[in-house]
Amino acid sequence: MFGKKKAGPQPFVLQVLTTDYLIEGTVPGKTLLRLGLLIPLRPAQIQSTTTTAIPPQVLSEFMVLGDSVVAFIPGGKIEELEEYIYWKEFKYPVLGGFYYGPYLIRGRMMTIMTGHFEPLNPIFDVNITCQVPGSTWAGLHAPLAAVNTHWLHGYIPDQTNNP
Repeated sequence: MFGKKKAGPQPFVLQVLTTDYLIEGTVPGKTLLRLGLLIPLRPAQIQSTTTTAIPPQVLSEFMVLGDSVVAFIPGGKIEELEEYIYWKEFKYPVLGGFYYGPYLIRGRMMTIMTGHFEPLNPIFDVNITCQVPGSTWAGLHAPLAAVNTHWLHGYIPDQTNNP
């Protein structure tokens, strides 16, 4: 009756990639990675991915609008994310190089059915580079990102590894 209360989801680090910035901060454990929602990052670091003319900033709080996001890159264990139950239904892999806005994102995108992309798709073994000439952003590698297919221009299938 008076047993220990189960701890809720722990806050986690979230990187948010937009067409111009990489924003990193901590979000509450129950944060939903959804398009159309405002997501608070506290504190937040912002850096330009396209130019060095904009200096990095550190802010106590930054609100990211989910629609402007190219990719959510969560830290921590994916099994602890609220979306994990939904993402387990994505069973069909598409390997290749995906052109999202100014980025080339390589990895294994998971889909619910062959040839169909959802508004937000999980992609595993992610390697992201900026294709803007003169960009000095080093890019990033991550085990998982959720990508906004609104920004998907197209992709180059990896014929050697696709099932």
